Amino acid sequence: CLGYDLRLVVSALSPVVLIALLMGTGIALRLYYWRTASPRPKLWAEAALGLLDLTPAGLVLIFCFVPSISASIFRSWSCQAYTISPPGEELEQVSYMRQDASVECGTEDHESITDVAVGFIVLWPVGSLVLFTSLLAACYKPLQA
Repeated sequence: CLGYDLRLVVSALSPVVLIALLMGTGIALRLYYWRTASPRPKLWAEAALGLLDLTPAGLVLIFCFVPSISASIFRSWSCQAYTISPPGEELEQVSYMRQDASVECGTEDHESITDVAVGFIVLWPVGSLVLFTSLLAACYKPLQA
């Protein structure tokens, strides 16, 4: 069985790979048609157009993936407390992750998972917000017209 840290890495990076494949497909299609074009435009310009062709689809995928991936990331801090003291003695509790009960919260294993999660917070929830905000800011003037 995979640990939660590895599952988190796979779930957070697999959409990035999918979007990169989508963008690569757009570039490959443009370059395929570029080979057969009679007056050949510049290679880099054609590759950039291929990237732009499938950018809307990539943005839709980002928009669709952000909620589920963000939920997986924030589950890294979700712990369940259990009472381990016998009846009649002082209350003693221990907490384990809800998603991986083999990881005790507050230990080094849990800290390594939360460190990975902090990195993915920058990539997904914050990164997507910055991406969409910058796109809206860049399109502000054309949208006003």
